[in-house]
Amino acid sequence: MLVLIIVLVALYPLMNVGGVIAGIKIMEMMEPSLADYYAWGHYRTTMLATTLAISAASIYTGYWLITKRSKKSIETISEIIWVIGIGAAIVTNVLIPLFFRDQLFMWAGPTGGALIGSLLGSLLFSWVWSTYLSKSIRVRNTYTD
Repeated sequence: MLVLIIVLVALYPLMNVGGVIAGIKIMEMMEPSLADYYAWGHYRTTMLATTLAISAASIYTGYWLITKRSKKSIETISEIIWVIGIGAAIVTNVLIPLFFRDQLFMWAGPTGGALIGSLLGSLLFSWVWSTYLSKSIRVRNTYTD
């Protein structure tokens, strides 16, 4: 359980925010003219705001895992893990780039193997942790009604 708390409170938010900032910086280094596009500022802001919201939800979920000790809270936490996992990956890797694609005259998100890998990684993250929360005897003994 401690590993999940560390992942939710520290590792997952740092990885997400760091990944988005690094991706934006790489795109700006590869294509310096992006700064000239009005839509690029909106894309950057949308990606960062979405990632910060997802990270805040992850931190709050870890906090909730520490403070709430009921079976119902585990069910809710499991659902939130699916939202911040695969749901967030779909929003940040598919929906936001699709929305800005026409305005930036390019695909602003991952494609091909990177896109599939991101979605599969998020799916695996969500599945592993929600399965652990629902099947673990230790979790059942700690989080009772």
